[in-house]
Amino acid sequence: MADTGIIGPLANAAVGTGLGDGINYGAWSFPLRLHRTATNANAAVVTTANKGTRWYNCFDNNQIPAGATITGVEIVATTDFDGSGNSNIGTFGSTGATESITLRAYLYNGSSYSSALTYDGSTRAGITYSDSNTTATFLGANRRYLGLSTLGTLFGGSSDLSGLTWDPANQASFGFAFTSTAIVNTPVAGAIRGIGLRITYTEGSSGPADVAEINGVAAADIDKFSGVTFSDISKINSIS
Repeated sequence: MADTGIIGPLANAAVGTGLGDGINYGAWSFPLRLHRTATNANAAVVTTANKGTRWYNCFDNNQIPAGATITGVEIVATTDFDGSGNSNIGTFGSTGATESITLRAYLYNGSSYSSALTYDGSTRAGITYSDSNTTATFLGANRRYLGLSTLGTLFGGSSDLSGLTWDPANQASFGFAFTSTAIVNTPVAGAIRGIGLRITYTEGSSGPADVAEINGVAAADIDKFSGVTFSDISKINSIS
C-alpha cells in the first residue's frame, strides 16, 4: 500500500445543482483561502443555508500512478499549509450562544459526488449529529470538528471509497465539498486552511514488464513462478 500524503486543493467551484437534491448551492465566501498556495487569512466562510463549495485539484502531477488501484479516500485536517495553525470546520468566535449552523461533507471523484459523508459521532460540546451521523449542527461559538486543535481524518478512510469509483486518470479533478443546510439566527462558520485529500492505493503490476511468455505460457496467465507471486517479481534471469 502507498498513499499520497495530505495535499490541499488548488481550485474551487460552487456545488450548484451537482448533488441532485433539488437545491442550487451558492458558493462559500473566500473559498481561495483553503488553497494550499494561499497565505495570510485562512478561513473560507459560510453564514447562510444552501451554500456549498467544492475544492479540488489536489493531485496534479501523476502523484497517483497510472494503473494504480485506489483503495481509500480521506478528507484530513492537518496544519495550515503555510505552517501556521490547525485546520478544522465549524463555527467561529463571532457566533452567538444561541446561533447554529448545520454542515455536511461530500467527496467528488471527478464526475460524481458521494452521498453525505459520516461524522465520527463522538461527543463534543455544542455539536449534535443526525441522519445517521451524516449531518452535524454546531451551536454556539468555536464549535469545531474534530476540535480546535485536534488533527486527523475528518471523513472517509484508507479502505473506504465512499461508494464511488476512483480512476487515477481523473485525479486532477478529485475533490471534497462542504455544504450548509440550515441556520438559526446569524452564525458565522467555515473551514480553516490545512484541509486536504489523502489517497491510499496499490500500484498495478503483472510481473516483469518485458517477459511475455515463460515456457509457452503467457505472463498474464501466470499467478506464481517458483512459488513467488508473479506480480512481486521484478526480474527473471536479469530480464525486467
